[in-house]
Amino acid sequence: MTRNHNKSHQVHPGIRTPGNSFGVLDPFGGKDMKGVDVRNAEREGLKLVDLMRFSEGSPSAAALTKKLSASRIPHWTGFTPTGLYPSYLRPLANIALLFLVVPVLLALSLPVALINLLAFRDPRLVFFTQERMGQFGRTFRIYKFRTMRPIEGNSFEAWGSGDRNRVTGFGRFLRSTHLDEIPQILNILKGDMDFIGPRPEMVEIHEWAVANIEGFERRLVLRPGITGLAQITQGYTGQCEVAYAKKLDADDVYRVNISALMDLSILIRTVAWMMCGKGWSWDKRIRSISE
Repeated sequence: MTRNHNKSHQVHPGIRTPGNSFGVLDPFGGKDMKGVDVRNAEREGLKLVDLMRFSEGSPSAAALTKKLSASRIPHWTGFTPTGLYPSYLRPLANIALLFLVVPVLLALSLPVALINLLAFRDPRLVFFTQERMGQFGRTFRIYKFRTMRPIEGNSFEAWGSGDRNRVTGFGRFLRSTHLDEIPQILNILKGDMDFIGPRPEMVEIHEWAVANIEGFERRLVLRPGITGLAQITQGYTGQCEVAYAKKLDADDVYRVNISALMDLSILIRTVAWMMCGKGWSWDKRIRSISE
Protein backbone atom coordinates (compact mmCIF):
# COMPACT_ATOMS: atom_id res chain seq x y z
CA MET A 1 0.00 0.00 0.00
CA THR A 2 1.07 3.55 -0.60
CA ARG A 3 0.75 6.79 1.26
CA ASN A 4 -1.21 9.76 0.02
CA HIS A 5 -0.42 13.23 1.29
CA ASN A 6 -1.86 16.69 1.09
CA LYS A 7 -1.66 19.77 3.28
CA SER A 8 -4.35 18.79 5.77
CA HIS A 9 -4.20 15.00 6.07
CA GLN A 10 -2.08 11.90 5.80
CA VAL A 11 -3.19 8.39 4.95
CA HIS A 12 -1.14 5.65 6.57
CA PRO A 13 -1.20 1.98 5.58
CA GLY A 14 -2.89 -0.41 7.94
CA ILE A 15 -3.78 -4.10 7.65
CA ARG A 16 -5.21 -5.96 4.70
CA THR A 17 -8.56 -7.71 4.74
CA PRO A 18 -9.94 -9.92 1.97
CA GLY A 19 -10.93 -7.81 -1.00
CA ASN A 20 -9.99 -4.47 0.57
CA SER A 21 -6.96 -2.45 1.58
CA PHE A 22 -7.56 -0.05 4.41
CA GLY A 23 -5.49 2.85 5.62
CA VAL A 24 -5.76 5.19 8.57
CA LEU A 25 -6.25 8.88 8.04
CA ASP A 26 -4.66 11.15 10.64
CA PRO A 27 -6.23 14.61 10.22
CA PHE A 28 -3.40 16.21 12.17
CA GLY A 29 -0.57 14.50 10.30
CA GLY A 30 1.49 14.45 13.45
CA LYS A 31 1.37 10.89 14.81
CA ASP A 32 3.79 8.08 14.17
CA MET A 33 1.46 5.70 12.39
CA LYS A 34 3.92 3.04 11.28
CA GLY A 35 2.43 -0.41 11.68
CA VAL A 36 -0.85 0.94 13.02
CA ASP A 37 -3.66 -1.58 13.39
CA VAL A 38 -6.83 -0.21 11.82
CA ARG A 39 -8.91 -2.26 14.24
CA ASN A 40 -7.82 0.11 17.00
CA ALA A 41 -7.71 3.29 14.96
CA GLU A 42 -11.19 4.55 15.77
CA ARG A 43 -10.48 4.31 19.48
CA GLU A 44 -7.80 6.95 18.91
CA GLY A 45 -10.17 9.28 17.07
CA LEU A 46 -8.78 8.43 13.62
CA LYS A 47 -10.67 7.68 10.43
CA LEU A 48 -10.52 4.53 8.30
CA VAL A 49 -10.08 4.98 4.57
CA ASP A 50 -10.66 2.44 1.83
CA LEU A 51 -7.47 2.92 -0.20
CA MET A 52 -9.05 1.32 -3.26
CA ARG A 53 -11.42 4.29 -3.46
CA PHE A 54 -9.19 7.00 -2.06
CA SER A 55 -6.78 8.73 -4.43
CA GLU A 56 -4.91 12.02 -4.31
CA GLY A 57 -6.94 14.87 -5.70
CA SER A 58 -10.13 12.85 -6.24
CA PRO A 59 -13.51 14.44 -5.40
CA SER A 60 -14.03 11.86 -2.65
CA ALA A 61 -10.64 12.69 -1.15
CA ALA A 62 -11.37 16.42 -1.23
CA ALA A 63 -14.77 15.91 0.37
CA LEU A 64 -13.32 13.69 3.09
CA THR A 65 -10.51 16.16 3.77
CA LYS A 66 -12.99 19.03 4.09
CA LYS A 67 -15.22 17.02 6.43
CA LEU A 68 -12.34 15.98 8.68
CA SER A 69 -10.95 19.49 8.80
CA ALA A 70 -14.33 20.80 9.94
CA SER A 71 -14.82 18.13 12.59
CA ARG A 72 -11.45 18.62 14.31
CA ILE A 73 -11.38 15.04 15.57
CA PRO A 74 -9.68 14.86 18.99
CA HIS A 75 -7.49 12.12 20.39
CA TRP A 76 -10.06 10.43 22.61
CA THR A 77 -7.69 9.08 25.25
CA GLY A 78 -7.37 12.50 26.84
CA PHE A 79 -11.14 12.80 27.38
CA THR A 80 -12.19 9.25 28.29
CA PRO A 81 -13.40 8.85 31.91
CA THR A 82 -11.28 6.37 33.84
CA GLY A 83 -11.66 4.56 37.13
CA LEU A 84 -13.51 1.62 38.62
CA TYR A 85 -17.04 2.91 38.10
CA PRO A 86 -16.98 4.13 34.47
CA SER A 87 -14.79 1.24 33.30
CA TYR A 88 -16.35 -1.73 35.10
CA LEU A 89 -19.28 -1.02 37.42
CA ARG A 90 -21.26 1.24 35.09
CA PRO A 91 -21.52 -1.39 32.29
CA LEU A 92 -22.76 -3.92 34.87
CA ALA A 93 -25.29 -1.40 36.18
CA ASN A 94 -26.57 -0.87 32.62
CA ILE A 95 -27.16 -4.60 32.21
CA ALA A 96 -29.04 -4.79 35.51
CA LEU A 97 -31.14 -1.77 34.53
CA LEU A 98 -32.00 -3.41 31.21
CA PHE A 99 -33.52 -6.41 32.99
CA LEU A 100 -35.58 -4.08 35.17
CA VAL A 101 -36.96 -1.70 32.56
CA VAL A 102 -37.41 -3.80 29.40
CA PRO A 103 -40.70 -5.44 30.55
CA VAL A 104 -42.11 -2.04 31.58
CA LEU A 105 -41.07 -0.39 28.31
CA LEU A 106 -42.58 -3.20 26.26
CA ALA A 107 -45.88 -2.75 28.09
CA LEU A 108 -45.81 0.99 27.39
CA SER A 109 -44.83 0.52 23.76
CA LEU A 110 -47.95 -1.35 22.71
CA PRO A 111 -50.54 1.39 23.39
CA VAL A 112 -48.20 4.11 22.09
CA ALA A 113 -47.66 2.22 18.84
CA LEU A 114 -51.40 1.67 18.46
CA ILE A 115 -52.26 5.35 18.98
CA ASN A 116 -49.53 6.38 16.55
CA LEU A 117 -50.95 3.96 14.00
CA LEU A 118 -54.38 5.56 14.37
CA ALA A 119 -52.85 9.06 14.17
CA PHE A 120 -50.81 8.51 11.00
CA ARG A 121 -52.98 5.79 9.42
CA ASP A 122 -49.87 4.16 8.03
CA PRO A 123 -47.89 1.38 9.79
CA ARG A 124 -44.72 2.68 8.14
CA LEU A 125 -45.06 5.95 10.06
CA VAL A 126 -45.44 4.50 13.55
CA PHE A 127 -41.69 4.57 14.11
CA PHE A 128 -39.02 7.03 13.08
CA THR A 129 -35.42 6.19 12.27
CA GLN A 130 -32.59 8.56 11.45
CA GLU A 131 -28.81 8.56 11.25
CA ARG A 132 -27.23 10.07 14.36
CA MET A 133 -23.70 10.78 15.55
CA GLY A 134 -22.46 8.18 18.03
CA GLN A 135 -19.43 7.46 20.17
CA PHE A 136 -16.06 8.34 18.61
CA GLY A 137 -17.86 9.81 15.59
CA ARG A 138 -19.36 6.51 14.44
CA THR A 139 -22.84 7.02 13.05
CA PHE A 140 -25.79 4.78 13.81
CA ARG A 141 -29.53 4.66 13.17
CA ILE A 142 -31.66 5.76 16.08
CA TYR A 143 -35.19 4.46 16.70
CA LYS A 144 -38.04 6.53 18.09
CA PHE A 145 -41.80 6.76 17.99
CA ARG A 146 -42.73 9.26 15.30
CA THR A 147 -43.97 12.57 16.66
CA MET A 148 -43.91 14.77 13.55
CA ARG A 149 -45.52 14.69 10.16
CA PRO A 150 -43.14 13.66 7.36
CA ILE A 151 -41.40 16.42 5.44
CA GLU A 152 -40.13 16.83 1.94
CA GLY A 153 -36.57 17.99 1.69
CA ASN A 154 -33.67 18.32 4.10
CA SER A 155 -34.12 17.46 7.81
CA PHE A 156 -31.42 19.95 8.83
CA GLU A 157 -33.21 22.80 7.07
CA ALA A 158 -36.48 21.81 8.74
CA TRP A 159 -34.74 21.81 12.14
CA GLY A 160 -33.11 25.16 11.48
CA SER A 161 -36.39 26.82 10.53
CA GLY A 162 -38.22 25.34 13.52
CA ASP A 163 -40.31 22.21 13.31
CA ARG A 164 -42.85 22.73 16.09
CA ASN A 165 -45.71 23.11 13.61
CA ARG A 166 -45.06 19.60 12.30
CA VAL A 167 -45.60 17.91 15.67
CA THR A 168 -48.89 16.06 16.08
CA GLY A 169 -51.10 16.44 19.13
CA PHE A 170 -50.12 13.02 20.44
CA GLY A 171 -46.54 13.77 19.43
CA ARG A 172 -46.51 16.73 21.80
CA PHE A 173 -47.47 14.42 24.64
CA LEU A 174 -44.80 11.89 23.66
CA ARG A 175 -42.11 14.57 23.49
CA SER A 176 -43.15 16.20 26.75
CA THR A 177 -42.97 12.86 28.57
CA HIS A 178 -40.03 11.50 26.55
CA LEU A 179 -42.08 8.40 25.75
CA ASP A 180 -41.07 8.83 22.12
CA GLU A 181 -37.61 7.64 23.22
CA ILE A 182 -38.80 4.15 24.27
CA PRO A 183 -37.66 2.38 21.05
CA GLN A 184 -34.10 3.52 21.78
CA ILE A 185 -33.89 0.52 24.10
CA LEU A 186 -33.05 -1.28 20.83
CA ASN A 187 -30.06 1.04 20.40
CA ILE A 188 -28.89 0.15 23.89
CA LEU A 189 -29.21 -3.57 23.13
CA LYS A 190 -27.20 -3.03 19.93
CA GLY A 191 -24.46 -1.18 21.82
CA ASP A 192 -25.03 2.18 20.10
CA MET A 193 -26.30 3.98 23.21
CA ASP A 194 -26.41 3.91 27.01
CA PHE A 195 -29.18 4.89 29.38
CA ILE A 196 -27.24 8.02 30.38
CA GLY A 197 -25.02 10.10 28.13
CA PRO A 198 -24.99 13.05 25.71
CA ARG A 199 -27.99 13.46 23.45
CA PRO A 200 -27.23 11.88 20.03
CA GLU A 201 -27.39 14.66 17.48
CA MET A 202 -28.36 14.43 13.83
CA VAL A 203 -25.14 14.28 11.80
CA GLU A 204 -25.76 17.63 10.12
CA ILE A 205 -26.61 19.28 13.44
CA HIS A 206 -23.44 17.89 15.00
CA GLU A 207 -21.35 19.29 12.15
CA TRP A 208 -23.05 22.68 12.54
CA ALA A 209 -22.39 22.64 16.30
CA VAL A 210 -18.73 21.63 15.84
CA ALA A 211 -18.27 24.54 13.44
CA ASN A 212 -19.83 27.03 15.86
CA ILE A 213 -19.05 25.78 19.40
CA GLU A 214 -15.43 25.15 20.27
CA GLY A 215 -14.79 21.67 21.64
CA PHE A 216 -18.27 20.35 20.89
CA GLU A 217 -16.83 17.14 19.43
CA ARG A 218 -15.47 15.97 22.79
CA ARG A 219 -19.02 14.91 23.72
CA LEU A 220 -18.44 11.94 21.45
CA VAL A 221 -16.07 10.28 23.90
CA LEU A 222 -19.15 8.85 25.65
CA ARG A 223 -21.89 6.74 24.17
CA PRO A 224 -25.00 8.86 23.64
CA GLY A 225 -27.79 8.35 26.15
CA ILE A 226 -31.57 8.22 26.27
CA THR A 227 -31.31 10.65 29.16
CA GLY A 228 -28.52 12.77 30.56
CA LEU A 229 -27.66 15.86 32.56
CA ALA A 230 -28.22 18.15 29.57
CA GLN A 231 -31.52 16.48 28.69
CA ILE A 232 -33.07 16.98 32.14
CA THR A 233 -31.83 20.53 32.64
CA GLN A 234 -32.31 21.95 29.17
CA GLY A 235 -34.80 19.94 27.15
CA TYR A 236 -35.00 20.45 23.40
CA THR A 237 -32.96 23.18 21.73
CA GLY A 238 -33.25 24.92 18.40
CA GLN A 239 -30.51 26.29 16.15
CA CYS A 240 -28.99 28.49 18.83
CA GLU A 241 -25.27 28.68 19.63
CA VAL A 242 -25.97 29.71 23.24
CA ALA A 243 -28.19 26.68 23.76
CA TYR A 244 -25.64 24.28 22.29
CA ALA A 245 -22.81 25.83 24.30
CA LYS A 246 -24.90 25.23 27.42
CA LYS A 247 -25.50 21.64 26.28
CA LEU A 248 -21.75 21.11 25.94
CA ASP A 249 -21.20 22.53 29.43
CA ALA A 250 -23.69 20.07 30.94
CA ASP A 251 -22.17 17.15 29.04
CA ASP A 252 -18.69 18.18 30.22
CA VAL A 253 -19.87 18.31 33.83
CA TYR A 254 -21.22 14.79 33.52
CA ARG A 255 -18.13 13.44 31.75
CA VAL A 256 -15.71 14.87 34.31
CA ASN A 257 -17.78 13.96 37.40
CA ILE A 258 -19.30 10.67 36.28
CA SER A 259 -20.17 8.48 39.29
CA ALA A 260 -22.77 6.04 40.56
CA LEU A 261 -24.36 8.78 42.66
CA MET A 262 -24.61 11.13 39.69
CA ASP A 263 -26.14 8.43 37.48
CA LEU A 264 -28.69 7.58 40.18
CA SER A 265 -29.53 11.26 40.57
CA ILE A 266 -30.04 11.66 36.80
CA LEU A 267 -32.32 8.61 36.64
CA ILE A 268 -34.47 9.87 39.52
CA ARG A 269 -34.63 13.38 38.06
CA THR A 270 -35.52 11.91 34.66
CA VAL A 271 -38.60 10.22 36.11
CA ALA A 272 -39.64 13.50 37.76
CA TRP A 273 -38.92 15.39 34.50
CA MET A 274 -41.15 12.99 32.57
CA MET A 275 -43.99 13.07 35.10
CA CYS A 276 -43.98 16.87 35.02
CA GLY A 277 -44.09 16.86 31.22
CA LYS A 278 -40.96 18.99 30.86
CA GLY A 279 -39.41 16.94 28.09
CA TRP A 280 -40.17 19.48 25.38
CA SER A 281 -39.46 22.59 27.42
CA TRP A 282 -36.60 24.98 26.73
CA ASP A 283 -34.68 27.21 29.09
CA LYS A 284 -36.72 30.43 28.82
CA ARG A 285 -33.68 32.69 28.55
CA ILE A 286 -32.12 30.59 25.79
CA ARG A 287 -35.43 30.14 24.01
CA SER A 288 -35.88 33.94 23.82
CA ILE A 289 -32.47 34.22 22.18
CA SER A 290 -33.15 31.46 19.64
CA GLU A 291 -36.55 32.73 18.54
